[in-house]
Amino acid sequence: MGEFDKEEWAYALPLVKGNRVLDIGCGRGKLLARLKSSGMEVYGIELDPDRVKECVEKGLNVVQGDIEKYNTKNLGQFDTIAMTSLIEHLENPLAVLNKVKANLKPDGRLVLLTPNVNWFLWHIYGLLGKTPFAWISPDHTQFWDYTTFRCFLEKAGYEITENNSIGKIPWTSHYFKVPLSCLAFDIIIVVKLKKT
Repeated sequence: MGEFDKEEWAYALPLVKGNRVLDIGCGRGKLLARLKSSGMEVYGIELDPDRVKECVEKGLNVVQGDIEKYNTKNLGQFDTIAMTSLIEHLENPLAVLNKVKANLKPDGRLVLLTPNVNWFLWHIYGLLGKTPFAWISPDHTQFWDYTTFRCFLEKAGYEITENNSIGKIPWTSHYFKVPLSCLAFDIIIVVKLKKT
């Protein structure tokens, strides 16, 4: 897989640490399958029953559920919890972030990937009188740029340990690393629990 044509989830791969991983909103299980092939113990939660079936057929340990209602207490603790392209869909992301704290090992990490509302093309759409966010994905309920996302995560009791961003060639599915700026289509942030 070339650096230029990776899918979004692939940029989360090097950020996953430890052996036990939970992917919330795991979709078709691409991230989980890659991690499992490298020997990690992987688990997933996915809302879409068809995608869960697809994951199970691939031999992945994935359950169907809505993370906003799902009881995660019985899942145990994880070295890494991933939420790639999920948090922007949640009605109450703060409640989910608080819920999964109990599922992080003491030095565990949470890897989050979410769209950047400060992407240059959103501004161009706005100048043209279009509503870019609803046009791209009408089921997004939350919108952040790097600064507002960082502040949100800190207020939720997390500490930023790494941040990154990826760009996108408009109207394609080609992604590439870019500096954190208006060129960033997606923001990737790794957090851990704040020490009290």
